[in-house]
Amino acid sequence: MGVFWGCLIAFLSTAGIIRALRAVAPYVGLVDNPDGLRKRHEGSVPLVGGIAIYLGFVSSMMALTPVFEGLPWLMAGGLLLVGVGARDDCCPISAERRLAAHIAAALLAIYGADVRLYDLGNLSVGGGVLPLDVLSVPFTVFTMVGIINAINLSDGVDGLAGMLTVLTLLALIVMTSLAGRYELFQISICLASAMTAFLLFNLPGRRRRSGRVFLGDAGSTLLGYLLACLLIASSQGDTRVFAPTIALWLVALPLGDTIAVGARRLASGRSPFHADRTHLHHLALSAGLSQRQTLFLLSAMSIFYIIIGLLGWLFHVSDLALLGLVLFFSLHNLWWTGRAWTVRRFLGRRVCRRSGKDRRQIATSNIVRECRRGDRRLCADLNTRSIQAI
Repeated sequence: MGVFWGCLIAFLSTAGIIRALRAVAPYVGLVDNPDGLRKRHEGSVPLVGGIAIYLGFVSSMMALTPVFEGLPWLMAGGLLLVGVGARDDCCPISAERRLAAHIAAALLAIYGADVRLYDLGNLSVGGGVLPLDVLSVPFTVFTMVGIINAINLSDGVDGLAGMLTVLTLLALIVMTSLAGRYELFQISICLASAMTAFLLFNLPGRRRRSGRVFLGDAGSTLLGYLLACLLIASSQGDTRVFAPTIALWLVALPLGDTIAVGARRLASGRSPFHADRTHLHHLALSAGLSQRQTLFLLSAMSIFYIIIGLLGWLFHVSDLALLGLVLFFSLHNLWWTGRAWTVRRFLGRRVCRRSGKDRRQIATSNIVRECRRGDRRLCADLNTRSIQAI
């Protein structure tokens, strides 16, 4: 069966399963209820997107001829993450248990499908390949867990995690097709088809409010896991599609934001797993941007990073230069996102088209909620002068 039919099966299966599970979700507790703090959507929304994407994607892979010997092991790791994520969506579990599931899924990919980082590309002093040797397994686990959590933490605005995933998959589709890696091309395009069906139920818009669904932890961790596997498989071996430094650019926005937020939490003496509202999408919303404007802004930023990666791949830019450039952008991101009020003022004045009164009301209400949660750093900034500057 051809790729076209695989994509069609992925799209239709995912859409059909979403419609079926949406009616069942309230009876099994798979719904997301607003709490007025971090969850501010309207009404109870089914958390079935991840389950539907997994089943739709598996259906398309079963319909195609075997494209990758280790695919069953990747599906087993994905099933583990979907199961643990769905359990967490129903009844929250500890961060330690979620982390253990992430590590177990990564080990299934490493030892079952041989998806691992053997080297970091041409980053050695002499210009040769920098091998990982005995650090291959732990570094691969660390990378996979990092990407899984980066996609998971980006799921704070309708359509954001899905859109960032689709953008990365589109870049992978282009590069794997041009490089002749047909097996990776099939996996990427079928997953993108399943994601497209999900986005029809998840993109922000008034017409979709009654029928929308969320990814849930089951979906966001699954997407991060599959992206990590595709990026690693495409950047290793003699038939690699691109260098590992190119892979960094394809997930630069969610990965860089996660690293910046974690670094700020550690610097302030808090756990990196401590939930707050300091991610890029939180800052945009606090400045008064709507969910649709926030989605457009962050998608544009992600496209910018992906284009840099594609240009670096097309023109064979050295790995050291690409690594230095991505480190520069990461440090720059850490610097300017650490100044929350500056970001809010910039976004509020340059991007948001709402009136100043509406913007101040939205920003004030968001910050007051932060103070109720006990975030002392933001409470210290809550004064008339700062509010008027937004």
